[in-house]
Amino acid sequence: MSSHPVIAEACEEINRRLAGKQQGQLYRARVVTDAETEAVGHVCAQAFLEDPIFKHVLGEEQPEQRLRQLDFVFATFYWTWSDTSVVIETVEAPRRVVAGVVLNLPDGETRYLRQLAFVKILWHLGITNSFRMARFFGAVDALTGPAWAKVAPPRDRVLMDAVFVDPGCQGQGLGKTLIQGTLEAVNRRWTMIFYTESEKNEAFYHRCGCETLEQVTVEDVPLWIMSRPKQ
Repeated sequence: MSSHPVIAEACEEINRRLAGKQQGQLYRARVVTDAETEAVGHVCAQAFLEDPIFKHVLGEEQPEQRLRQLDFVFATFYWTWSDTSVVIETVEAPRRVVAGVVLNLPDGETRYLRQLAFVKILWHLGITNSFRMARFFGAVDALTGPAWAKVAPPRDRVLMDAVFVDPGCQGQGLGKTLIQGTLEAVNRRWTMIFYTESEKNEAFYHRCGCETLEQVTVEDVPLWIMSRPKQ
């Protein structure tokens, strides 16, 4: 399946920024392929292992089991939206994905695909964790939907999800390059919407030109509902 033009533009923007930071010989951005979604999902899972949302819904006591479950969750995400997902990888062999982002573009398939992916994930997780996840993210949807509706209708907004940087590659500015390049491409057409569960991440997104719409709490997990309007 061919990627949307905005995804190609995002890759170009990210690569331009990498070159400007003298990182173009080390890293490059490209679209995810279906064949590598399990590998990408695993790197993403490692980045989200200590994330407060997934510790809450999947349990804190068994990190190894949580990692296996997150492997499936994020492999499903990147498989479902492989043609609208961007990753940064190392240039030299063996090439290794070190950062990525999933974009839910405002087309007719987005809502259906999101629901399909969620059902597949819930089926895999088992009764207890499925119930926790469905309850939690149902509550999140009930809060984020009205907040995002105030900034743009569904046809004019893109949901950014599953943003990660390999823990071993953090501190190099790759996350900032990934987000700024993605925002630059998306905001030419649409408003970007997303939420974060970290006050540190909220401050990071503010530096990238995003704004906080609301701060809410879902089952004792704080969330910051955010957006960046079409430019």
